[in-house]
Formats: sequence, structure tokens, C-alpha cells
Amino acid sequence: MNAAVHNPLDGLSSYGSDRAWEANLHLSYSLKSNRTIVSNMRFKGPLRVQRPFYPEQGRCHTYLLHPPGGMVSGDKIDISVDVNEGAESFITTPSAGKLYGADSENVVQTQNIELNVADNATLEFLPQENILFDRANGKLSTSINLSKSSKFIAWDMLSFGRPHGGYHFKSGSLDQLLQIKIDGKLVLHEGFKTDDDLTILSSPVGMMGHLHMGSLFIVVPEKIEHYVAWTEQARELLVNDETLRMAATQRNGVLMIRALSDDIEMLRNAFIKVWQGLRLAVLEQEPVMPRIWLT
Repeated sequence: MNAAVHNPLDGLSSYGSDRAWEANLHLSYSLKSNRTIVSNMRFKGPLRVQRPFYPEQGRCHTYLLHPPGGMVSGDKIDISVDVNEGAESFITTPSAGKLYGADSENVVQTQNIELNVADNATLEFLPQENILFDRANGKLSTSINLSKSSKFIAWDMLSFGRPHGGYHFKSGSLDQLLQIKIDGKLVLHEGFKTDDDLTILSSPVGMMGHLHMGSLFIVVPEKIEHYVAWTEQARELLVNDETLRMAATQRNGVLMIRALSDDIEMLRNAFIKVWQGLRLAVLEQEPVMPRIWLT
């Protein structure tokens, strides 16, 4: 990283729109002798994975690593994952992602994720949250392409600032987009975009004054007849009080759990509780906590 960077939270006034540090990572998972392996990996720039773990027979657990620890102006992260026929993959991250304050030209920080899950394949994509620091200018997109015979669980968590550390989000912007397709048919298209005055953070039709939000998605097209029961089961696991608001619903073949919270750890633990409570029914596999969540 350029030596001019003294404090990433202060922005980088010497940088401009031509600055870019790109990082790309492509992972392919394949079934081989009843065990899922990383059959292909390509990377460029500061993106890596730890060696695969196998805490539950043949399912491959992978930790995504971004050694710089966060994104500054001009950074671009592209992650693509292919889970091939019959493979079973679990992907998480060892720490939160961070979008630091933009430079004087407000150059965007971009993250693109593409997840492809083939016939009879399973993917759990459960990264830790992204944190937007003051003056961040983030553009985040996630594209999910599923087969009708695939199984998929994912969550997305976002924090506006890190108030416990005294880092408050007072200005900045976020443009977020998520799409889910099943056999090429679009079943979910949703976005979240801040306005110039950040009124959406306090609005009753926005975040209602909470600083952290999250969505958990479950998609198993071949078991859509179970969605009503799963939704009711999820609702029994939800937590609702003054600091954490949660709701569960299902539409177009997607079961969704939404959450707003004043505490990201509380939100994360609530999602883990739902994941633990539903995993056996959804994936026919007992939940096995990744070691990194326990450290």
C-alpha cells in the first residue's frame, strides 16, 4: 500500500479517480470420491483462502482472506464461486470487511460477488459483516445463480460505523444490489441506497435509527412445499426487543429473515441461532459451527 497512507479512516487526499487496486478470486468446488475439493482457484491481488477444512465428512469449509483488512478509495474486489454438481461447500470469513473513508475525490469502493450453484450442489455463504466507516463510498453487488435441485443458505450483514470503537458513520454513501436467479429466472431483485442526507438510516421505512442490518436467505427449490413450516420454525427462533427487530417471510421460492439491530454481535448471534435451528431441516445435516466463529 502507498506510504502516503497514515490512517485509512482519514481518507487519502493525494489520490484521485485513476487510482485502483483490484483483487480477484475465483473458486470452483467439485465432488471427488465422496468429498468436495477446491478443484480450481485463480487469484490476483490481495485475496486468498486458507486451506480447506473438513469438520463434517465431505463438506468443504473455506475461509476467505483479504489481508489488507479493508477497502480504501479505488479498491475493487471481485469474487466468483462455482459449486459444481453434487459438491457441498461452506464459505465464511475470519473477520468483518471494512470500507474506509473515501479520498478527496470520493472515489468509489467496489465489491462484486457471483455465486453459482449447480444441480444437486449445496452452498452456505456466511461471511461476517461489512462495516462502513465515516465518508465511505461503497458499491456492493451480489449475484446468485441457482439450479432447481440446488440448496443454498446465505446471509448479508452491514454496519454503519463501529460505535463501540467510537467510529460513527456521519456521512458517506452505499449502493447495494442483490439478485437471486433459479434456472435463469429472476426470483429476487432488491437494492439499498442511501440518500444524500442519510435520512434512510432514521426513517420508519428505512433502518428506523438502527445502525446494523442483515438478511438471511434460504433457497431449496425442490422443497418449496416445506417453506411454510420452515418460516414458522424460523419465527419461533427470532428475537424481538428494543435493540433487535427480526421478521421472517417467504416469497417466490426464497425464505427471508430480516433484522435491524443496535448491536452487530447480537444480530450475528441471532442469525447463527436461526441457521442452527433450520439447518437440519433444510440441508439434512446437523449444524457444525466453524472454528473461526468461536475465536
